[in-house]
Amino acid sequence: MAPVLEVAGLSVHLRTRRGPVHAVDDVSFSVGEREALAIVGESGSGKSVTSRSIVGLFPQRVVHRRSGQVRFLGEDMLTASENRLSSIRGRHIGMVFQDPMSSLNPVVRVGSQVAEPLRRHLGMSRAEAYARAVELLEEVRIPDASQRVNSYPHEFSGGMRQRALIAAATACRPKLLIADEPTTALDVTVEAEILSLLKNLQSEHGMALILVSHDLNVVSNVADTVAVMYAGQIVEFAPADELFARPEHPYTAGLLGSIPSIEKRHSLVRRERLTTIPGAPPNAASLPSTCRFAERCLYATSESVCRSTMPALREIRPGHWVRSAHPASERASISGGPPVGQNP
Repeated sequence: MAPVLEVAGLSVHLRTRRGPVHAVDDVSFSVGEREALAIVGESGSGKSVTSRSIVGLFPQRVVHRRSGQVRFLGEDMLTASENRLSSIRGRHIGMVFQDPMSSLNPVVRVGSQVAEPLRRHLGMSRAEAYARAVELLEEVRIPDASQRVNSYPHEFSGGMRQRALIAAATACRPKLLIADEPTTALDVTVEAEILSLLKNLQSEHGMALILVSHDLNVVSNVADTVAVMYAGQIVEFAPADELFARPEHPYTAGLLGSIPSIEKRHSLVRRERLTTIPGAPPNAASLPSTCRFAERCLYATSESVCRSTMPALREIRPGHWVRSAHPASERASISGGPPVGQNP
């Protein structure tokens, strides 16, 4: 079966006041039906630019240059007209954004906003769409949906606003749902509920799911595969279970090592420091031609090959790809230095 979405060699340069920024560099991945892909990385890694480029959410005046292919159900999204993209967005590809308060119109009732894609894409009457909106709010577990459908966004909690956005994004039963940091600013309990809801809706409706997050812990129970991005590139791509059990890239290991755990919370009582990744990501306006993680990698010595060349993304195990001159499986015999992210 052909993938729902295929991204091949996607590169995006954005215009800024300081000149073009290489936000995404040669990114490739695919997502199949009922498959959940997580794209993770620090702020500025290019994950949101990647997800929004799929549906053409950047105005032409912002895009300096764009190349590669983005094929949705076989159709190239990068060459599609704005009218065509507009007909696909909301109907065949749903989007959930990270800030539900700014994504919902504050002066329009929630029910009207959930009903909008039904009227626009499916041609429902106002009454039909409103009745369906109630059912959709019930589906995303908003209590007393028949009454809350008439509420304004400010009358909803943050979690309820995000549920309403999910209801609108899935109203037309899209083939692909893209959730860009959907749990930002939500407390831990609500975060877990939103992630569970996304996974259940994906299973029930057979959607492909792309979940964008800066937190590996958030995606651990949702994703089938994980793409780790750093400075605009995918630096590791693997099945979720394997990536969490055997991270290969020093950056991935650093992200996993910085996640608080019960053991680390106990260690705080003993005044031990949490692990960190030293340094900061490179400036996107002046990226190096060599390994972009080298300045933060504790394995990159002055003689390392990554100081002179850009490591290629290579498959080190079936389905497990890494862009590093120092993958964990190849440095097992190396000693004398702490793992990346571990304080000396």
